[in-house]
Amino acid sequence: MALQDKVAIVTGATGIVGEGIARAFLDAGATLICPIRRRAAAASLWGSIPDQLLVRPLACSAGKEAGLRAALGSPDTARLDTPVDDYSSAEGSKQLARYVQVKHRAVDHVVACTGGMVPMGALTTVTAAGFSQAMHDRVLGQILLAQALVPLLRDEAGSSYTVITGRLGEMCSMPEGALFAVSNAAVYGAVLALQAELRSRPQRINELRIGAVVRRDSEEENPHFPGVKAHPASLVGAEALKIAAGSHSDEVVRLYLD
Repeated sequence: MALQDKVAIVTGATGIVGEGIARAFLDAGATLICPIRRRAAAASLWGSIPDQLLVRPLACSAGKEAGLRAALGSPDTARLDTPVDDYSSAEGSKQLARYVQVKHRAVDHVVACTGGMVPMGALTTVTAAGFSQAMHDRVLGQILLAQALVPLLRDEAGSSYTVITGRLGEMCSMPEGALFAVSNAAVYGAVLALQAELRSRPQRINELRIGAVVRRDSEEENPHFPGVKAHPASLVGAEALKIAAGSHSDEVVRLYLD
């Protein structure tokens, strides 16, 4: 398996895209750390993972344990660790790093899949509060994660840090999506800055840019975009796995499915 005996962090694993990536990494044999920002989200994630893959930290309360054994094939060596930390904050990201360092010492791969929704509105109607929220949730969150998790990467050429982004930084298809365009473009810049900072080091820094509506494999559509064609999250997971297991470095990998 491509990630056998590797340790990986995947943030946003309770979301549609993050769950697809987490499944792909588990299937590839990785020991997986999926930090959860809320206990309710942890219970939701546990509900989608087979019993034998779970490693519940003391920080989490017990949750339901129905699985998707058929989807994952119940690999014996894969593990899932779900520490609860609000990694979108400076202190929470530091706490997550301390937890991972104590329990796992170092990691081979990080996939930063975080951000969420932003206030909708045309650029001429954007408020200072809305702008600040978008920058905090979609940009600062990525920077805080990089500051906390990049130092945990093994000092090896095989190690990788992949930032998940969307296509909306390249285009603004509707006026009301102004903050999506602005915040996504800012994340592109953050990735470029991180690549420049680590260029002399062996760790590989990449961006996976998605240009499609994505759905869970178990669903027919994305509930946020009813009636719109959506692609299974497993396609994103497969691409993220290729980046981690491959030799990509300083690349923007575009997954444009429409």
